[in-house]
Amino acid sequence: MSCSKKREPRSQCAGLPTTDNGFTEIEYKSKTQKKKEAMALQVLGEKLVKLSAKQLEQIDLPEEIYDAVRFAKTIRKHGAFKRQMQYIGTLMRKIDPAPVQEAFCKIEQGS
Repeated sequence: MSCSKKREPRSQCAGLPTTDNGFTEIEYKSKTQKKKEAMALQVLGEKLVKLSAKQLEQIDLPEEIYDAVRFAKTIRKHGAFKRQMQYIGTLMRKIDPAPVQEAFCKIEQGS
């Protein structure tokens, strides 16, 4: 049986940006670029851990990240702390880090 429906290209169905020839534009990131972005988020997480409890409450963080940061403050073993920082970096990739970065900058400036 043949389907009589006219099929649209997948990119038009999904509402994704397309090129002139109808192909979907996909931004390519190298493995190095992905690692740099992940490391930057992990560094941001380390900065969050260094904040005081009062400063940390000023930042609007998802509950899961807030709990992970608070837990990291209690860890004394280097290896466990490093794993917790990697976990915080993983959680940070799930959210938009721009508002967190802006709030952190305001705290650093003393606003």
